[in-house]
Amino acid sequence: CLVVDEAHKATGEYAYCKVIQRLRLIHHHFRVLALSATPGTNTKVVQDVITNLMIEEVESRDDQSKDVQEHTHSKVVEEEVVKLPKEMETLRQLMQETLRLPLTELKNLKALFVVDLAKTTKMQVLNAQTAFNLKTSAQEFRGTSAHSMQIRGWFAVAINLFNSLESLTNYGVRSLLFSLNALQCREVQSQALRNTLLSPEFCNLITSARSLLSSYPVSHPKFPALHRIISSHFDLLSSSSS
Repeated sequence: CLVVDEAHKATGEYAYCKVIQRLRLIHHHFRVLALSATPGTNTKVVQDVITNLMIEEVESRDDQSKDVQEHTHSKVVEEEVVKLPKEMETLRQLMQETLRLPLTELKNLKALFVVDLAKTTKMQVLNAQTAFNLKTSAQEFRGTSAHSMQIRGWFAVAINLFNSLESLTNYGVRSLLFSLNALQCREVQSQALRNTLLSPEFCNLITSARSLLSSYPVSHPKFPALHRIISSHFDLLSSSSS
């Protein structure tokens, strides 16, 4: 029996797929137990993992499953929403302005079909990229090879910028800068990426982010909130025990 942890990685040319292919050449009398806490973002991704690992039966569990609850402690979950300060909201707006460049190019190249660019989501871009890749693999795309590479380049830029936006929202200014600096430092850059890095919108974004990080006391407001919650918890325990 082959046990595969982090099974969601079994896509494309990943080593897990190679191992299964190698085993099949030797014999067919083996079993695969595949484990994953994050099986995939959509049905196609999950099905690719199932196919690549030769999975015949799928079972799922969460913390509400009866056979899981008996082995876990009860818990109370309280949600506290932390609002971004106006300085970080300004950076989000600059990110949206920078994102408009690749989204506009993709729309003009008829690779992205959206009505309002300002409301375009990362999932819409990922779905459009998947549709384009399927079209090119099925040889339904009538453009030139250079045209195809141009579209792929703009898709990559858009998705990278969406990832940077998520870094800002979830982790703060420092994480945003790390993401943007990684784009600038890439050894191989497409024409789409070069155009983006030289755009006034991107230059304004990264300058503003660097300035804010040097003057703003914390990278993300959730960290002081977390410190307050944890301190309050232990202060309460301390006072009750005394």
